[in-house]
Amino acid sequence: MKYKDILIFSFLVFMMFASMLTPAVAITQYETVYVDDSALGANHFDTIPAAIAAVEPDGTVYIGAGTYMLDSTLVIDHDVTIIGSGTSVVTIAGIERNFDLIKVNEANFKISGCTLIEGDVAININMDSNVVSIHDNKIYNNASEGILVNIRDNDSEGFDEADVFEDQVSIHDNSIYYTKGTKIHVYEKNADVNISNNNLFLNHGPGVDLSGTISNVTCKIDSNEFSINQTGINIMDSQDFNVLAEISNNIINFEGGNGINIVDYSSGYYDITYDEFDDRFSIYGNKISGSEQNGIYVDSRIYFQSLIRSDGEEVSQDHFFQYLSIFDNDIYDNELSGTNLDLYLSYDYPILYLDQKREEINGISSLLIAKNKIHGNGIVGIEVFADIHYNTPNIGPEIDGDRYIPSYFLKIGRNEIYENTSGGISLFGINDVGVENNLIAGNYYQKSLDGIGAEGSGILIEECNNISILNNTIIANGCGIAMIECIYHSILDNIVASNLGDGIFVLDIEFMELDGNNLINMAFNDVWNNGTNYSGTADMTGIYYNISEDPIFYGRYDAKLMQGSPCIDSGAGDLIGYLTEDFEGAVRPQGRGIDMGCYEMPVKVWSPIYTQPLATQSLAKANSMWSCIMQNLPSDISPEVEILLEGVQELIGMAGSLANPILVNGNMQQAMSMMEEINTKLGCGC
Repeated sequence: MKYKDILIFSFLVFMMFASMLTPAVAITQYETVYVDDSALGANHFDTIPAAIAAVEPDGTVYIGAGTYMLDSTLVIDHDVTIIGSGTSVVTIAGIERNFDLIKVNEANFKISGCTLIEGDVAININMDSNVVSIHDNKIYNNASEGILVNIRDNDSEGFDEADVFEDQVSIHDNSIYYTKGTKIHVYEKNADVNISNNNLFLNHGPGVDLSGTISNVTCKIDSNEFSINQTGINIMDSQDFNVLAEISNNIINFEGGNGINIVDYSSGYYDITYDEFDDRFSIYGNKISGSEQNGIYVDSRIYFQSLIRSDGEEVSQDHFFQYLSIFDNDIYDNELSGTNLDLYLSYDYPILYLDQKREEINGISSLLIAKNKIHGNGIVGIEVFADIHYNTPNIGPEIDGDRYIPSYFLKIGRNEIYENTSGGISLFGINDVGVENNLIAGNYYQKSLDGIGAEGSGILIEECNNISILNNTIIANGCGIAMIECIYHSILDNIVASNLGDGIFVLDIEFMELDGNNLINMAFNDVWNNGTNYSGTADMTGIYYNISEDPIFYGRYDAKLMQGSPCIDSGAGDLIGYLTEDFEGAVRPQGRGIDMGCYEMPVKVWSPIYTQPLATQSLAKANSMWSCIMQNLPSDISPEVEILLEGVQELIGMAGSLANPILVNGNMQQAMSMMEEINTKLGCGC
């Protein structure tokens, strides 16, 4: 080799080693960076990826007005806050919809003030002990989810239910549409999820979709507006997923499926990993209407077989607990039922390990449906179907010193259920139910245009045990109460009036006896003016304190009782105990005894002179005239007659609060004069 060539080769080798020894030039990072114009300074950038690369952990990226096109996923793997200048001026878009726009890997992340469009998933987040906040964004026209959150334990230690709720997700004040909605899945973690004040519409998946496995999750879904999604809210509870879900104050309209859909599968035929299973769902203050299926649908499947841990650890008490409360909602105009519960419970004999003993094993599902307004739905207001299998011998008694107590408890109380096509309340196969203080009216469909014949029961109960029907007002339905193949029921203190078919229909039922009184538990009811008052049983009028008299309601659309109603103070009262509140929460009783029906009328203070013939006769005549007018009132009345009717109600109501019989008589005379005028104008013939 020539000398010149050797020199050149030596120089190249030297330069190569020198470059290997020279440190790389560090990228300067900033606590705050801007995406606007790189000419404005060192921490200003033209693109979002460049800004993300330059921001320090826990730093902030401010995005100025503009449309920012991405040709690949923006990957974020350190803590960062992104603040756009507003959804009307900041748009982040994919050049095509086959990749995610933003993907966050195990980092604390906040984003606001941006529009995100034309990606596969707009925001895809993988969490492990992180805090995420997504708010005040507009997310639409993405092929898959608008927001996808996977919360997963990625260390080798596995799930520890004693861990604090380290993962926190807050999604609020966003508009999300033309996507698959928002999906959150939790695996082997404790997580806290808050979804509020969002507008979710026209998504081809659920507006909100929550699911999990082997996790504990608290979730609040509050004050959102859902419309025309596949389903409004979907919660899928699979094996060992303990969820505390609060669904409140949402507006849910015109969903393609159910307004709210909950699938609650507890455990399964597997070894129990933890001693307790606890699912709680509270659904309140929502308006749910126009869904193509049910307003609220719950599919609950509880399987229990082995209630002793297979690892040999001693267990003093095992239980599952499921709590569902549906209260203070307005559920209307859905194509199927307003509220539909489909319940399945399978309970097998526990498998013993190492000759262990347990003190007690509990299985409880507590269900509450209360204070709702449920109306205008296509099938039934409230529908409950239960399929319960006890494969364990001697359920209830002690077995080797242990007790086995699987059960459902359902209370339906203080609901206003009206004008549902095929019935008010329908129960099949469930035990231990209280139907109390409900107003159930006008639930039927007519068979013919002339109104002859109708179907739809106020309350239909089939193959159920231990059902109490107390203090309900059941009027103008196809049938009042229908009970088929049931055991141990009580029907007490109800008003069953003006139903088109049977007032009370029974087939193959057995009743409990009243405590110590040998009275059949169909007592203290007013069953009046139905197509047939009693069917399948003897006419109970005059037996066991049942009556058949006009209850004298305040008006056609007001089921409060007028003074002089035979239902006031005529309930069972101290004979068997009574409910302590009425439909509106008023204390019971307020007079000499409890009132029949769902309303307890306030105490009226009368002087002893009230019993004088003058006042008594005036009150009786006024009540008789009013009852006649109500029975003959046409469907279409003039404003003038409406004013007269309101005046009569006011005068009779005032009379009920007066202690002076002379003033009472004066009010009654004025009321009679107005009713005579109504009678003349309408030709009622009273």
